[in-house]
Amino acid sequence: MRLHRVRRKYGAELNMTPMIDIIFQLIIFFMVVSQFKRIAVEALTLPEAKKGEPPPQTAQADPITINVFQDGRIVIYGKTLAPDAVQSALEEQVKGQDKSKVSVVVRSDKEAPWEAAAGVLQACAGAGISRVRVAVTEAKDATPKP
Repeated sequence: MRLHRVRRKYGAELNMTPMIDIIFQLIIFFMVVSQFKRIAVEALTLPEAKKGEPPPQTAQADPITINVFQDGRIVIYGKTLAPDAVQSALEEQVKGQDKSKVSVVVRSDKEAPWEAAAGVLQACAGAGISRVRVAVTEAKDATPKP
């Protein structure tokens, strides 16, 4: 009787299941983060300006976006705030950061009352934030250029 020799396989298998799970989690994470980014930029009719400057390209993280609506509502990151609560919300956002590197973009509807936008600018100054920009759209010339 002849005995069969058992051959053993040596080697490693690559299990792809954990890697696929991680990839799906990353996809979900980036989808959720992109939704938060959209919340900051609400649909507003911005005022027109003849001349403006594009935002500076700095290594600093995204600026804090403050939206002022036509009815005077002030919204930061999807939360509606009372005018007197804006400064404390900004101070909470910049807690532990170098205030000279924090920037704010004020997006005010062109029909919004000036008092609301001015209150936001005063709240920024009160919170110690000096890098404040106001978002505008480019004015359309009524006269055609030759």
